[in-house]
Amino acid sequence: MDRIVLAGIRCELRVGASEKERSTPQECLVDLELVRDLHQAASSDALLDTLDYGAVFDTVLEVGRAKRYCLLEGFAGALYARLCEAFSFESVLIRVKKLKPPLDGPLEYAGIELHRDHEDRTKGN
Repeated sequence: MDRIVLAGIRCELRVGASEKERSTPQECLVDLELVRDLHQAASSDALLDTLDYGAVFDTVLEVGRAKRYCLLEGFAGALYARLCEAFSFESVLIRVKKLKPPLDGPLEYAGIELHRDHEDRTKGN
């Protein structure tokens, strides 16, 4: 199974359960794994035959700036919807990590993973 991987996209999200937490942007990391047949791109060496990961990267930042989210899941769902509108792929894994969650103690990050097939969007996922 072929994949396009973007790992460690740094973005600032206004995300959190409380209004106070959402009032200040928080540094987050986003990882994407987009499953897509890359045979044609491997043969042609042409950008038209694959996904422009620069455009995917820009989409992550745009969705992050678009609004405030109560949950990382809300951001991931909005990102998934936008990716479906703009790009062709079979499935995607979206991993979102909040680097400094408001917890009392040491923690590397808090995060979520969302895995969706492209056709899941038509089912309301």
